[in-house]
Parts: sequence; C-alpha cells; structure tokens
Amino acid sequence: MSYPAEIVNRELFALALQQSRLAAGLSQRELAERLGVSRGLIGNLESGRDSKIVTALLGVLAETGAVMTIAIPEGEPAPERVPEVLTPEQMEKRLAEAKEDRERNESARRQGLFGHNDYNPGRSRPSI
Repeated sequence: MSYPAEIVNRELFALALQQSRLAAGLSQRELAERLGVSRGLIGNLESGRDSKIVTALLGVLAETGAVMTIAIPEGEPAPERVPEVLTPEQMEKRLAEAKEDRERNESARRQGLFGHNDYNPGRSRPSI
C-alpha cells in the first residue's frame, strides 16, 4: 500500500525521498551502494539542500502548472535505522502545510512581490 505526496518544493521532495527510503528499510549507505552514488548525494537530496537539478525540475513544474506526485510506500523499516517515519496522517499534514505555502508563493508571484530567488516571507518586497 502507498499514499500520494504532492511535491511542491525541495523540502517535500526531500521528505518524500527519505520516507520512501525508510519505508523500504534501507540506510542511506545501502541505497547509495545500490544506485552507485555517494552516501553524501543521498543525504543532500534527503536534507533538501539546494540541488540545481531538483530546483530546475520543480521550477519547470511550477512554471508549467504541472504537479509531481510520488507514491510513498508504507512499510515497517528496521527500528535501529529510523530517525522518524511519518504516518500517512502526519505526511498528509505536512503536505497540506506545503500546499498552503505554495498557494501563498503563487499569490505573491502574481502580485509581483518576488522573483525566482529573492522571496522572503518576512518582508513585503524584495530588496534591490
């Protein structure tokens, strides 16, 4: 069984990747070995750190009105490896919060309050 996660920002992308890995019962190292990449790459993706490819992908989706949804499997990962596995209800709450953030961002963009890299929710206009 799985549940859908609408991916609207890097943080949700990171959370969905982490939850999927944890549900599969894999450590970052095990997943990296299976994929032939570094554990650091997996860690960076799961932390939501800036990634040019992820940022570009999400930007294309946002600009075209497309939505990416990831089906996150439910599973019983090994307890010694799990810092926090979200229940479907917890994940749904985080997704709802992210959707509200996206709607605020889209509203701000329509009003011309920010460009691609200068939005700060703590101020009404970007500094120039």
